[in-house]
Amino acid sequence: MSSNTIPGKCNLADYASIHPPSVPNSNRHKEYEQWLPENPDLCFCPESRCAVFHWGLWMERGHESRGPVIIPDTNKVGARVRAYQHDLFTSFRNISYLKRFLLSAIEKSQRNAMQNTIQALLPRYKEPWCKSDTECFSLSACLVNLLTQPHVDCGDVEWAMISPFGNFTGAEFCIADIERGFAFQGGRIAGIRGRRLPHFTRKWVGSRICLVSTMHRALMRHCTEMHDFGDSRSGNVCGATGPGKLGQKRAKRRSPRVAKLRARIDLKGSRIDPLRN
Repeated sequence: MSSNTIPGKCNLADYASIHPPSVPNSNRHKEYEQWLPENPDLCFCPESRCAVFHWGLWMERGHESRGPVIIPDTNKVGARVRAYQHDLFTSFRNISYLKRFLLSAIEKSQRNAMQNTIQALLPRYKEPWCKSDTECFSLSACLVNLLTQPHVDCGDVEWAMISPFGNFTGAEFCIADIERGFAFQGGRIAGIRGRRLPHFTRKWVGSRICLVSTMHRALMRHCTEMHDFGDSRSGNVCGATGPGKLGQKRAKRRSPRVAKLRARIDLKGSRIDPLRN
């Protein structure tokens, strides 16, 4: 990419060249070093990129009490990279719309819950990455020529949406439980129950970038709790420092009633909503 390229006017491959991604220390990517010699074009410029970006918001595993965290790949970048990043995230709106549409057809309740979660976030948590009022994906993983081992996304919501890009052959998308592989060409979108079904991608020839859109379940839980126990001063928004004294008093008064109602079951066998009379 030439030095006189207009800032921000770049695609995913250009961005990976401008701001090389980091190689994750994860078992799901442990064979990429052995795989690179099979693809000499990925060992030299300009395609010498084999790693992953994470963009958006997540909850740190084991530290959920700290609340939402903006991922460093999103906000720990220099001013020059941020200029490219802003337009890159803005360009995601079309594909994000298609993914929301497909997710709505698959599991509308999940789409609505994810969208409500993002709308409940404080503006400072959304400003760096959220470019749409109807966004429902708070976390994007951008895999740049990165091979994955069979794995499950145990911390994510039920359905994740996946879209590959680039010029490549191979890269069948495989579901281990049913021992099947599916052709998954660039420019297509698919949904996967990633937290339930072990999945991986077979080897390919060429350059492949895959954009995975999802949300941490812990973020959804956090925003729900903030809404239930928040007070008027915090505006019932996710990312506030805590429920506040008024919210704590309400929770204390309500907790015996909630515990009692949770034990009740109606005649049809479904649980009664503990927050309703």
